[in-house]
Amino acid sequence: MKKVLLKRIASYALAVFMLAAAFGCGNESGDGGGGALLDGEVKLEEIDVSGKTVLVSSSQSASTLAVPSAMSAMDTEYTARDKDIGYDEATATKIELQGTTAKITGEGAKVNGGDITILADGTYIVTGTLDDGTIFVDAPDTAKIQLVFAGVTIKCSDFAAIFVKEADKVFITLAEGTVNTLTDGVIYTLTEENSVVAGEQKNVDAVIFSRADLTINGTGTLNVIGNYKHAVVSKDDLVITGGTINVTAPNGGLYGSDSVKIGGGTISVSAGSDGIRADNNTRSDRGFVYIDGGSIVISAGSDGIQAATAIFIEGGTTLLSAQKRPLKCGYVAQINGGTLTGFGTEFDCPVGSTSSQPNVVFMLTPPVGENDSLALAKSGETKSIATFKSLRPASVLFFTTPGLESGAEYALYKN
Repeated sequence: MKKVLLKRIASYALAVFMLAAAFGCGNESGDGGGGALLDGEVKLEEIDVSGKTVLVSSSQSASTLAVPSAMSAMDTEYTARDKDIGYDEATATKIELQGTTAKITGEGAKVNGGDITILADGTYIVTGTLDDGTIFVDAPDTAKIQLVFAGVTIKCSDFAAIFVKEADKVFITLAEGTVNTLTDGVIYTLTEENSVVAGEQKNVDAVIFSRADLTINGTGTLNVIGNYKHAVVSKDDLVITGGTINVTAPNGGLYGSDSVKIGGGTISVSAGSDGIRADNNTRSDRGFVYIDGGSIVISAGSDGIQAATAIFIEGGTTLLSAQKRPLKCGYVAQINGGTLTGFGTEFDCPVGSTSSQPNVVFMLTPPVGENDSLALAKSGETKSIATFKSLRPASVLFFTTPGLESGAEYALYKN
């Protein structure tokens, strides 16, 4: 397990600038979760807090719990290919989306009306616009598929925009300098072809839905606009190592059943339920969330990050504004690095007793309001160590960063 310590984190402000009226699929009114704007920010900075109103002081930390032995068996590493954004354009198959159909140059893919199916291992460079259709991946369970999005707009009126029915692993690489937008419909039509696996109908309910491991990397932009339920779902592992990823959905944001691992990227999630979730509770070494890089802002109608087992915070900068809990875990949150600010209405995820980084918890009475600007300083000192604001009203604030001192008292100021 790598340990990433942040020395100095510059400010960031993430925005989802996606208009559902422009991108809505099967939703002419544009009400299906698009149009959200996330302007939360975290800055590790010194500002003068003398004379400002003290909202609350605290030396309280989250409760601690012994780290279960099962956590040592969790695979928190990335493969070399998770971070490899290269590809050979000369040998790749080209898929040019052309409104109601597509032009395919190369092997391993076929087109049927507005639907494209990828059938074999390889790299596929996708460009253009698909007015109403889906890219299917239905390849052998040993196949590794790289989809290079190089300026793609896909809308589907009654199903997912991307559906991985079978493969070993799928990599979505966001080409440099490109903007790519995926939108699903407000209802899904499930058929034998698109939802029956081994004779049993399985649910499909996300703009990007994968039954195989899924990695998103690259340096381009991906806008995922959910109108039906969720934005991105992998029934195995979901890995993000790069790109600018803007997500809106009426239900979940980023879901990986076995795990969600984030090692880089600029990620903005506006979700009606959980922002990030790993929900496999059938194996003690699965169902975890691991963050060791990236800049993440989440506004969640339920929990910010929910893990059936463990949450690892090893790096990155994360701002969570949750209607319920910023963190929810079945085991513990192991915190060894990074900056995490979590707003919510309750906090019940214990911190692992072997965590190397301190934290502080504030009970906010009265609650802070939506978009209130706050500053945190060591009690008795006139310079802040951090400033931030919540995207939702909140009565609990959980904060951790490498500069905190264990046992010290901190004050929260209205900025």
